[in-house]
Amino acid sequence: MLHRIAAFALMFLLALAPLALQASPADDAAAIEAADAWLTLVDANDHQGSWEATGELFKGEVNAEEWGEAMAEVREEMGAVTQRLLRDLTRESVMPGAPEGEYILMEYGSTFEKQGRGAELVVCMKEDGEWRVVGYFVQ
Repeated sequence: MLHRIAAFALMFLLALAPLALQASPADDAAAIEAADAWLTLVDANDHQGSWEATGELFKGEVNAEEWGEAMAEVREEMGAVTQRLLRDLTRESVMPGAPEGEYILMEYGSTFEKQGRGAELVVCMKEDGEWRVVGYFVQ
């Protein structure tokens, strides 16, 4: 009986090992760096550059022209970001409507010129060893 419990515990720990690797601080830092670099392009109104820097999942949903139009509309309504602070970071392996993978969701508390306080959610996915933005939502 003790051997069965030990074997089960070992299998359980081995099953969790990949999750522990996905949750590394290095991944968190790399995803934050990718999101920050991408947000710099967004803040500079570089719609083409920010679209090109996204992951394939994003590009499959929105073409460059649609992205530019959507961002121009958001900035017209809300104004430029005057302050942005990372409030929360969450790791996921499953996202609604998306393939399984390594995702990191970053929620920023943001202040906009016209709108005042708001929030931005940036979703990064690991593609070929690199973190890429695959989602952006403004509230």
